[in-house]
Amino acid sequence: GAFPEMEKTESVVEEWVRRACASVDAVWSEYTLYIASIGVGDVGQLAVDILMHSYDARRVTSLPSDDVVAYVSTNPLQREDKKEDKEDKKEGENDDDVMHTAMELYASPRHRVAFVQTRSMLRAAHTASWVRTIDAFARALRVRRVCVVASGNASFRNNDASMHASLRVAASPSSSSSSIEGVEEEDAMMM
Repeated sequence: GAFPEMEKTESVVEEWVRRACASVDAVWSEYTLYIASIGVGDVGQLAVDILMHSYDARRVTSLPSDDVVAYVSTNPLQREDKKEDKEDKKEGENDDDVMHTAMELYASPRHRVAFVQTRSMLRAAHTASWVRTIDAFARALRVRRVCVVASGNASFRNNDASMHASLRVAASPSSSSSSIEGVEEEDAMMM
């Protein structure tokens, strides 16, 4: 085709959506999708780990991608389940029974939240491809909203504004809080 990058993205996204829909009986349009951004100090990944733990999210599927460095491990969020909880689970339901990879989808059906967790760094020159694929995946799932969790540049911090804001929103200079659903101007500090 004329645009091999787009065809590759479409192929990857189709596979991810197939995996997500086969693994969880979810109405994805009711979900908020949190995406861990790869950045300085792994702040996005660590924050998403805390959110996943708080919402008791479970692994849905791996999201294979050529955009991230290959990575395999045991469960990075291994839980101290009670013995009877492990006995009640069917074989394969325990997150500890599978190998975990560089990018995975987690979900908490009870709270209608899902998470794309990336545990590896992006390969050189693959940032645009990764962003394009993640964006296409969120659109294909038709999630209710997307929240990218990332680290920020502290030099943009305004201590006076942050003392009174109940919400910090990092956005491009051309954005306004009125363009972000549910955020009132007086409650947000634009960075």
